[in-house]
Amino acid sequence: MYLRELVRAVRIYAIVFILKIFHKLFLKLRITLKFRIHGLTILVLPSVFIPKYVVSTEMILNALKSIKISPGLKVLELGSGSGVLSIFVAKKGGCAYFLEVNKVAIVNTLINAYVNNVEERVKLLRSKILEFPLVIMNPPFLPCYIKEGLDINWCCGPNLNLLLNMLNEARRHLKRGGYLILTASSLTNHELVRHLLNALGIEVIYMVKKPSIFDSVYLMLCKRTSA
Repeated sequence: MYLRELVRAVRIYAIVFILKIFHKLFLKLRITLKFRIHGLTILVLPSVFIPKYVVSTEMILNALKSIKISPGLKVLELGSGSGVLSIFVAKKGGCAYFLEVNKVAIVNTLINAYVNNVEERVKLLRSKILEFPLVIMNPPFLPCYIKEGLDINWCCGPNLNLLLNMLNEARRHLKRGGYLILTASSLTNHELVRHLLNALGIEVIYMVKKPSIFDSVYLMLCKRTSA
């Protein structure tokens, strides 16, 4: 048991170390990245999470690609980062709303909406009572302490407090019978995430796993079943 926990801790440390080195480099150099992903042109400002080549981002994009998004369907993204998921929804004809705590990321999302010509269908959510039939989130899911600003991009705290707060926010805005798409890591304990969702009246109805370098990433399709 001790050895297993040690290996888990080393894997978490390795992921965080690599992410920090990579993101700190661009932050120090004040470099704005530009790349193409799933037909979108995406700019990433310093301090914002870089979604390129990220397994969890790819899994959600592929899931969104496979489902029908009716014209004007209202979709909420929690934690937009550079906005790639919201913009993808808007490109499919939906109306994407987003919530984000990083002010730079808010600006980044709006810039990318403009660059991709969907600025009319990507909006910052200002209502606390608006409900959605679909909520998407690619949250910070590593169980590690948030020691500096960049850590909020990948750490949710050893007790998953940040993740739990985001799940509560998702529950608040998810219509009864509505769907939630989110990701988690094998290092997060996805069964604990499932338990937290059940406690909120949200049932995991489908789950798929994809291996990454240091962990496995889970995509969960969930449905709100409680009133």
